Amino acid sequence: RNSHYSLMDDSDQKWNGQRIRNYTIKEILGRGKMGVTMRATDEHGKDFVLKAFETGFMAGNPRQLFEKEIHSLQNLEPNHGVLLPLDHFFLRGTFYIVFEYQPGGNLRKFFNENRRQMDVHKILDVFTQIANAIDYTHSKKIIHRDLKPENVVYRMENGRIITYLTDFGIAEI
Repeated sequence: RNSHYSLMDDSDQKWNGQRIRNYTIKEILGRGKMGVTMRATDEHGKDFVLKAFETGFMAGNPRQLFEKEIHSLQNLEPNHGVLLPLDHFFLRGTFYIVFEYQPGGNLRKFFNENRRQMDVHKILDVFTQIANAIDYTHSKKIIHRDLKPENVVYRMENGRIITYLTDFGIAEI
């Protein structure tokens, strides 16, 4: 199935199973003002996140804005708490950014599901990681401008929450 659907199409079911390059869409993770975030798998079954932006929703020169964000994020080093793009491409009027999938979800979901099990040390560890990531991006002249629990994703590693800042779509670079 290779037909093209608008990103703003209300039916998430229409996306399931769609192929975009070498990725197969498995589910819609979220919708924003300018696009859709999806979990997808590659031909080896590995999970990724595809963030898709339709150019019709972007003011100015969409390609220039997209390339500026990608270029700035690609210049960041790994292991600083920022979810870095692995790939990006333009296909049929839509820009796509590919990220590593973090199976935990976002921090809002985590805190809602684990509210009673969080001790002060775990909370301080999470916020220290986020503060360090913000400090790192600021040192590289990147200001996020949309910090909220939904824009922090995580994975669990040996019982520890490992966080990553994401969604630099309106960042000041």
